[in-house]
Amino acid sequence: MQSCPPVQNGVKSDDLKDEPKQFEVLAGLRQSIAQHQKSPQVLLVGKPGSGKSTALKRLLWEEAQAALTNPGLLIPVLVELRELDGSNHKSVLDLLEATFRRNKLRLKQDLIEDLLFEGRILVLLDGLNEVPTAICEVESFRADYEQVPMVFTSRELGTSIAIEHKLEMVSLTEPQMRRFVEMRLPGHAKALLKAMGDRLRDLAETPLMLTMLCEVYRPDQPVPQNRGELFRRKFIQDYDTIHKAEGTIVVSEGFYEFKNELLQHLAGCMMRFGDQPTEFVLQIDRRTAEDWLEKWLRQRGETDPATKAKRWLKDLLKYHLLQVASEPNKIEFHHQLFQEYYAAEQLLRQLPQLNNDCLKWDYLNYLKWTEPFALMLELVEDEQEALRVVRSALEVDWQLGARLAGKVKPEWQEQTIEMVRSLNLPQMFKIHLLGVGRSKAAIPALIECLKDEDSFIRGKAAFALGEIGSDSVIQSLIELLEDEDSFVRWKAADGLGEAGSEAAIPPLINLFKDEDVDVRESAAFALGKIGSEAVIQSLIKLLKDGKVDVCKNVVLALGEIGTDAVIPLLVELLRDEDFSVRWETAFALGKIGTDIAVLLLVELLEDENSYMREVAAHTLGEIGSDTAILPLAELLKDEDSRVRDRAASSLKKIGEHRAIPPSFKILEDENCEASVNAIDWLHETGSEADISELKQCLNYEGFDYENIDTLIAIQNRCKRYNAEPVTSIERTIAPTGAKTSDQQSEQAIAQNIFNFYAPAYGVTGNIEGDLNVQPPASTSDPVDP
Repeated sequence: MQSCPPVQNGVKSDDLKDEPKQFEVLAGLRQSIAQHQKSPQVLLVGKPGSGKSTALKRLLWEEAQAALTNPGLLIPVLVELRELDGSNHKSVLDLLEATFRRNKLRLKQDLIEDLLFEGRILVLLDGLNEVPTAICEVESFRADYEQVPMVFTSRELGTSIAIEHKLEMVSLTEPQMRRFVEMRLPGHAKALLKAMGDRLRDLAETPLMLTMLCEVYRPDQPVPQNRGELFRRKFIQDYDTIHKAEGTIVVSEGFYEFKNELLQHLAGCMMRFGDQPTEFVLQIDRRTAEDWLEKWLRQRGETDPATKAKRWLKDLLKYHLLQVASEPNKIEFHHQLFQEYYAAEQLLRQLPQLNNDCLKWDYLNYLKWTEPFALMLELVEDEQEALRVVRSALEVDWQLGARLAGKVKPEWQEQTIEMVRSLNLPQMFKIHLLGVGRSKAAIPALIECLKDEDSFIRGKAAFALGEIGSDSVIQSLIELLEDEDSFVRWKAADGLGEAGSEAAIPPLINLFKDEDVDVRESAAFALGKIGSEAVIQSLIKLLKDGKVDVCKNVVLALGEIGTDAVIPLLVELLRDEDFSVRWETAFALGKIGTDIAVLLLVELLEDENSYMREVAAHTLGEIGSDTAILPLAELLKDEDSRVRDRAASSLKKIGEHRAIPPSFKILEDENCEASVNAIDWLHETGSEADISELKQCLNYEGFDYENIDTLIAIQNRCKRYNAEPVTSIERTIAPTGAKTSDQQSEQAIAQNIFNFYAPAYGVTGNIEGDLNVQPPASTSDPVDP
């Protein structure tokens, strides 16, 4: 997963890396929430099937489990935004109430609002792109509870809400895909990978598609050539399996003959349904589905269409070809991609009847049809029809047309790529479009651009070739690593990282000797993206070099790989005699963000070098782990004011969304910026338990009496001047004795959520560099593989 940091008006922070960072998906989500306390709302975007929903469910399960043992932690609640269909006049609060009810908790909305205002809930909202007609309701909820931690998921296309803090699911690298296949198909992996050649990334770069590929593979059958064929093969095998397993159960007459067309018709109707043409409907009333099927069957001349519509819809649900939604009177497909595939099959039937204007303005102009058209073009057998669709798409939007140009059958792609090349556009933009299409037919034109006099043209072409990722471009990109222009070498290294080929490892490592620092760092990031065992072994050999610049680039690469497998190497680098190497290593541990990495950073808080203590404190604040709270609190007594400042800042990042109070001892430090952070913190989150401690601070000789406003703010919030003489530190750090009724209530909520989601989810989305968990057995389950 990749973080996309906002631009800081041309100013770079002196202690933050401003390049995109990669994390394991859950570590990235937790870290982003901890970083942005004033607006702790995060958007997780990714391709269809990349594991966004699975990531939220795994986060929900782990956070609920943690809340069972620590009542001070947030209570996670998952909401599926597709239930806001615009016609039922539901609010997000209604969905929260319904979620609690499904977990056997009867919480009224006023109590839920209290929990939200008190910062006790982590709200997980899945499918932001699925609620175009209810987007105002989501915006209103965000505005009403802007201090509440929220995580949204959305596809790359289709979200209109501007959420500042954005994380992006990273596509699986080729080594990751190969490891996945080897784990899933022991004994057959080598044959499948050989049959796929360099098409593996094009076909199966997300966990969902990769799992489907493994499920449909048969040694005696050719492998699917594209995603459209993969879906067809998958569902044919599913139908056959169902037929054999359920052969003793009587189904309605004609069901097996009509089941494909039934699903295609329902998917097409759902895509067109809604008050606005931009609306993407994922759930429909069962009665509405019956009416659609009845009308369709009547048009076909079927006898008794009303009875058949009811019976066949019931069969679709019985055989799990559709599923009942969270509301019992509604139905849905198991995954949005499945609905889009069946809509693509219906489009394929209707394509000859669609004139160009209808094609462009009733379909292609709307984002919701992009995926169905991409799938459909992979199945079109009529060359002229395929070319007509691409030509129409280019007239609607250049990037849409460029993407679809790479979806037609390979033998027609020279013509579609020529359509893109002939556009009257600047050359740089056309090179970008050729990369968007990811068509091998674009390779000759891009290789020709590598000879251009303009270094920016050469660099852009290099990156576009990397996006295409064919084995045939690797050598050309490797040769560019020796280009006289540093920008070209930089983009060539980026392109090799995108391509993910292990053949690029030796030349990328040689680039560690480049005179340009940006080129060296680009090579390190590229090796991190490849992330294979071969990369790690090559980096181990480099450590024997002992040169500082080499070691620093090794650290960058290890941080990009981002798994626990590289931690032994980082432990060794923490002992390096050069401070800058140890400093970079601390940042690399922060990128990894796992429990082991946190423990190593906690140890660094006792380093004899104050700069190392400072960077360790900063990095722990970025990760946001509760494990760091007490060690960071101890660091508030450090002899170095910079270290104290950093510890206070990190505690604030970790604590504001978890209601962890500061140490009042720090208020004695009149020269420490941390005291200002502590006062601000108390002003925003202080409770009645803090009143007596704050009053004692009035006696400190260096106390800033302007901050008495903080005391008044707390008293106004609590509506009292004093509280019982029990300090907040005692309550938080040593909670002995019986729990309060609030704690008991909150723990009951966490227990119910944990019990409800206790079954482990197989893969936590696209986990960068970590596919050690067995994937689910079947994609028929509604959880993303």
